[in-house]
Amino acid sequence: MAHAANAHAQASLAYAQAREEANALAHARNALTWFMQLQMLPRASNFYNAITQTMNANGMKSAAAELQKEFGDRVSVAGAPSIASRGKLPPKCPQCAAPVRSDEVEWIDNDSAECNYCGSVIQTEE
Repeated sequence: MAHAANAHAQASLAYAQAREEANALAHARNALTWFMQLQMLPRASNFYNAITQTMNANGMKSAAAELQKEFGDRVSVAGAPSIASRGKLPPKCPQCAAPVRSDEVEWIDNDSAECNYCGSVIQTEE
């Protein structure tokens, strides 16, 4: 189910960048609902911040306001893991072998991030 939530998040960001407000909002709602149900609170926070910023930057202020009204009180902005508390990622994705940079991935929690290329979850190294 986490993969479905991440797929909705990726679709929402793509639609927001393409300025397709209705699709961006629908996928954002699905992603945030899944993240909350799966107790993926840091991921929900990271995605919430990213999608509202992307929507605002692309002229979709009403959609960003709707998300804020629906999810803002449930998604903690402080829920994102701090850089200092995150583990070390491997240099490449174990699934697709794409290069992995900790400053470019979407962090799910302190111990895992999402591959920018294939969407798989990458665990930090011991």
